[in-house]
Amino acid sequence: MALYSCLAGVRIRRDTPPPSMLILSCELIAITDEHDVSASRAEANQLLADDYNIPYVADLDESLKLPGVDIVSACPDVERRGRVAVQCADSGKCLYLNKPLAGTNEDARAIVEAVDRNGVTAQMFSQVHSSFSQDARAAIGSA
Repeated sequence: MALYSCLAGVRIRRDTPPPSMLILSCELIAITDEHDVSASRAEANQLLADDYNIPYVADLDESLKLPGVDIVSACPDVERRGRVAVQCADSGKCLYLNKPLAGTNEDARAIVEAVDRNGVTAQMFSQVHSSFSQDARAAIGSA
């Protein structure tokens, strides 16, 4: 996750630009994750933080308390998305989420309820309107 001030948290995919490049008024503050992730996930998180020359905070609870955190860009494994997104929303942080929203209908409902309950904004990343998606849709439609 990336924490922004606007802050981002959990894992960012290496094949996408850093969210701070997408939203010029944001500053990437830290990379974070749940405290009990595997050693390999923690190592990958640390490498990503090193790439951006920012800290890796190995405890999501603590990272959500950092000053200046406004947004969490969250794309943990789909099995963890529900609880991570709910935790972030319950901390009053806006969410920038990856697809799919969650691994179960129950987790998806919990995210929606947490966003509504806390009055935060949530946005899901999508490329449905990109030129390559539109070209693919047209190609499928013409087949």
